[in-house]
Amino acid sequence: MYKYDLHVQTSSFAPKYQDSPDAGRVVEAYIEAGYTGIVLTNPWGYIPFKRDDYIYKSPEELVDEFISAYEELKDKAGNDLDVFLGAEVTFRHCVNEYLFFGVDREYLEEFDYLCIYALKSTPDIIKRMHQRGDVLIYQAHPFMPYSRVFEEIYQMRYSHTDRQARIDGLELYIEHDADRANHFLARRWVDHYKTPVISGSGFSRSCDKVGGGIETEERIRDNSDLLRILRSEKYRLICGGVTEDVQI
Repeated sequence: MYKYDLHVQTSSFAPKYQDSPDAGRVVEAYIEAGYTGIVLTNPWGYIPFKRDDYIYKSPEELVDEFISAYEELKDKAGNDLDVFLGAEVTFRHCVNEYLFFGVDREYLEEFDYLCIYALKSTPDIIKRMHQRGDVLIYQAHPFMPYSRVFEEIYQMRYSHTDRQARIDGLELYIEHDADRANHFLARRWVDHYKTPVISGSGFSRSCDKVGGGIETEERIRDNSDLLRILRSEKYRLICGGVTEDVQI
């Protein structure tokens, strides 16, 4: 079996914390925990772009720096850990964070900056983001105190609303969140709406623990494999280091 964490960040691009881990610390932690690979989901979008040290950078500079953080992590990982590129995206009208999978340089270079700044309808933003390329979008930790749940964008399996205007699922479990009540609320929501789910550690501080992700029977080689496996839901969730079936 192969283990992958879908929510990992480093200090190399718009770090959230003063003690955000560098690439070496991330590689060390995940090799020690026995993981096959990780998806780097450094911050992207409204929140990092408004920082004093980023606000005057050009789109090209932002992309180059974001990709450099990914390449640095891959170099540190070598053949010991597979590393894939993702992003944790924020919009202007709310502080929700969305995990994007299938991201590459081309997607970032064609990113719709005006969309995340100007549009106030989350479904409209999600639709524009889907139309920009083949990506999957999951809401990260939807029941953290600062997050909001927009009912109309959730993937309801039998919904007849515009598929592209809905997210592809939610993060059911995040090791970073010590408040287990938030995990309970996420499970109730999933049970009601039958929303596809993922899990992650939210590893973004040097002191964080590794305990989330997915377990697969097939090794993931690239973003195409990752998207295919996520769409098929052929994986088990890792929640607090324990595996469980996807269907809650």
